[in-house]
Amino acid sequence: MRIVLSYAASAPGHAALAAALDEAVRHDAEVIVVNSARADDGVTEVELPADELLQMDRSFAAAGITWRIMDSDPALFPGEAVVAIANEVAADLIVLGVTDRQHVEKRFVSRTTRDVLLDASCAVITVRGDKPPRLTATKGRVEATL
Repeated sequence: MRIVLSYAASAPGHAALAAALDEAVRHDAEVIVVNSARADDGVTEVELPADELLQMDRSFAAAGITWRIMDSDPALFPGEAVVAIANEVAADLIVLGVTDRQHVEKRFVSRTTRDVLLDASCAVITVRGDKPPRLTATKGRVEATL
């Protein structure tokens, strides 16, 4: 099984990481991370911080999960990039974090979320990112404390 994780160094990204890690442990899956972080212009890709990558590596290693980062096409919007990579690797699941929205805003989703939900050819899990989880992972078991 292959899981594509749409990741940005944010509360929704951390929640998505925890969910992807949990799914990967339960299904003995490989995780492919797609950097969904963008600058304020919404287009320019932002490099993931080294400390985030180190924590991610430690979490996956502790759980015994194989993972890798795939670069996306800079001409694509983040959601389009996630779907393109999911198609390229024949993903079985996409995991992405979403922001908590107020009552009226709940009728709207971000462009990334919309693109993934409408265009993905595999299952999609969205995870609310109200608070960043603290991860504890061991082989066969993952705990996320919110």
